[in-house]
Amino acid sequence: MITTIMVFIMAVIASIFFFIADQIFSFFVQLLLDIGN
Repeated sequence: MITTIMVFIMAVIASIFFFIADQIFSFFVQLLLDIGN
């Protein structure tokens, strides 16, 4: 039971982390495209 909860918490943390990383990555890509143009 405890391990199931731990895995669930890890999955939630990972999804939040990847969401934030994706937002930052897309922001920098837009920045580079603006500089390029």
